[in-house]
Amino acid sequence: KIKLVYQIFKGHGKWQVIANITTSLTGTLKYWLVKLIISTEAVGLLALAQNLYSVLVSLIPLQTVILPIISKKIQDRFLLKHMLKKITKYALVIYSFMIFGALFVISPLIPYVFPKYAVAIPIFQLLVFKLLFGALSAPQTAVLLAYRQQKFLFICEPITLLSIIVLSPFLMLKFGLIGTVMEALITVFVIVVVREVYLRKKYALQTIGFRSFFTIDSYDRMIVRKIITKIRKIFLWQKQS
Repeated sequence: KIKLVYQIFKGHGKWQVIANITTSLTGTLKYWLVKLIISTEAVGLLALAQNLYSVLVSLIPLQTVILPIISKKIQDRFLLKHMLKKITKYALVIYSFMIFGALFVISPLIPYVFPKYAVAIPIFQLLVFKLLFGALSAPQTAVLLAYRQQKFLFICEPITLLSIIVLSPFLMLKFGLIGTVMEALITVFVIVVVREVYLRKKYALQTIGFRSFFTIDSYDRMIVRKIITKIRKIFLWQKQS
């Protein structure tokens, strides 16, 4: 067992570990820049907004829902091609409803339920739009993990680091704390584009297709059933635990 774990780590696991370390470092760097350019209070405000965002994302862990669906079909390239754009469509639908709920249901309730988070509401309301890019990113991540492309996922991390170093100071000086949210949105957009280009060139797979948004077929019904089943299992597991 130890040998098997070592082989997995040596082959693909090491890239995931390094990527996690890089993500942690970029997060620390962002907070340090906010403190340096704006203020210590701004760091606390951003942390509160990101905590609210993390809670929102955890309500429906889309990656957990999508990965098993894609992994089971990874060998059937024809079926996978049809499924991916449909999965992206419904990921966007789910997260669009979550954005609406965050803006018009959760935000008005925060001052009454979590008073200490009230000051972070404006930043949180901007940050929730990151969910739109998250909906585009989740199917890409699932496919890359299914194809064991942890190395490529790690290679994308320097984009985030470069964006924080180059964009964050400029945007924060111009727009204040809102600038760091703008940088986050720009960064995730660039990463989505890079991943999409990579998937199209290496695997001839598209996760984004506008035509699929306006068509409903048997693949839609299959995807909806699978997503509902996975979400139901997650909620049942959370309830039991």
